[in-house]
Amino acid sequence: MGNTTFYTKGERDKVLSRIGQVHTITMYCPIIDSGISSLRNSMELLIPKYKVNNKLWKNVPSIDALNTFIFTMAFFKDTNANTDPGIISVISSSLRMFNRLKYINFEFTDDPEIFETYQALIRQDKEGKKAHIYKVESLEFNLSDMFSQNIIDIFNKVLIFNDLIPNSYLERRFRMDFTYDEYDSFINMFLGNNCERLNCLDSNICDYFRMFPPLVVEQKPNIIIITNYSD
Repeated sequence: MGNTTFYTKGERDKVLSRIGQVHTITMYCPIIDSGISSLRNSMELLIPKYKVNNKLWKNVPSIDALNTFIFTMAFFKDTNANTDPGIISVISSSLRMFNRLKYINFEFTDDPEIFETYQALIRQDKEGKKAHIYKVESLEFNLSDMFSQNIIDIFNKVLIFNDLIPNSYLERRFRMDFTYDEYDSFINMFLGNNCERLNCLDSNICDYFRMFPPLVVEQKPNIIIITNYSD
């Protein structure tokens, strides 16, 4: 086996957790909770332009969502509102996990299993979880964060051959959008032709491309790839 640090970047477990690659998620918010009702009122006031309907705010930038949470929590404190912020705290803690999150959809729901799951999380009762409180909508793989440039160049040659990026140095950075199944098919083709060669360089390379945690496999988010030409 060749060099195991030069060709890939980042700790293997952190890369494969995909936490830092989550681009967009949908948070399920139980409207039966008084704190969530207050959060929705804050969203009506502060970020109405992202409102699709009474049950959905779509593509809210993470900074705008953070400011709305801060406003809502400050309201509780200033007014001594008799409101339990427990579920809002769970949502806030969940969002902090995704340190590169760009957009959040807020879906307000009356699904009792969602509410019960939040209550279980507050009680730290793993057996009480009934449903997922969020859905990963898209992941963003910035290849510069995952690989050294020589691996990116190998990948770019396949992208150029398949007309996914131009064979041009006029632009330096490219974005490609795949559905989960499209990405799976493309990566299977790429690794089918190159995995043995790549494994000889670094045993982590193929895993970085193809391994996902069970939740991602279940939810099948879209995959965004950001690649660049070498300088």
